[in-house]
Amino acid sequence: MFIDSPQNPKIKLYARLKTRKERERREMCLVEGVRLVQDLLDSDWPVECIFVEDAAEQEVARLRRHPRWPESAIQVSSHAFVALSDTVSSQGVVAVARIPKEMHTPTYPSTACLLDGVQDPGNVGTLLRSAEAFGVGEFCVGRGTVDVFAPKVARSSMGGLFRIHSTEADSATYLQEWRLRHPMGAVYVADADGQDVCTHITFAEPWLLVIGSEANGASARVKNLATHIVSIPMLGRAESLNAAMAGSILLYEAFRTRLAENGLGSSLTEM
Repeated sequence: MFIDSPQNPKIKLYARLKTRKERERREMCLVEGVRLVQDLLDSDWPVECIFVEDAAEQEVARLRRHPRWPESAIQVSSHAFVALSDTVSSQGVVAVARIPKEMHTPTYPSTACLLDGVQDPGNVGTLLRSAEAFGVGEFCVGRGTVDVFAPKVARSSMGGLFRIHSTEADSATYLQEWRLRHPMGAVYVADADGQDVCTHITFAEPWLLVIGSEANGASARVKNLATHIVSIPMLGRAESLNAAMAGSILLYEAFRTRLAENGLGSSLTEM
């Protein structure tokens, strides 16, 4: 099948998935780029369809050999592809993925990362990537945080979106429920002025790490539910780190503690 016009009903239908409202209504999202589509195909996420720009056949030749590549993949013209693409320099392939239904239900595992009001999709994607890399059980975006299934979040996650349980909930509600399930657990809220320095914390499980908004940090409601307000020691004159950097450092600190306790370092991939 070949589609030439950006006004084609199928193009217009899936292009609407660029909006959060349509993603939530249809429980689908757009996945763009050769590497990201490869990660999608390697996962167990259902694939609705794939669009390939007619000028990009060489770039996607390897993807076509994937056992989950759909026979119904659609070739489209360059100007039709632009309607689907969310990038300036596209690689010519966009998949439509069905968001697994289990993503809508939090599981409250013994290790979790909660974002409270983080607005930059690049930061959210980077934090998701770090959470997956360091073995966090669940990644939750609190309401007021950018949609975890937004195209730029998916790209910034470098495929992490498909390898970690990601969900959405009210931040305070999620925290309260997590604490009910883990009454002896620790809730760490990152804050530049925190009294608990991360290098002095053992991060014994169960734990939940909260990263607040870039401008204002975590909300007062969330801080009131914390057991520790955590800071990162610095020597330079910077007042603070951005959300993605600070969160990734803290996620690694928690991971490093687990390595030290379990002696797993030699069996894991060095980054």
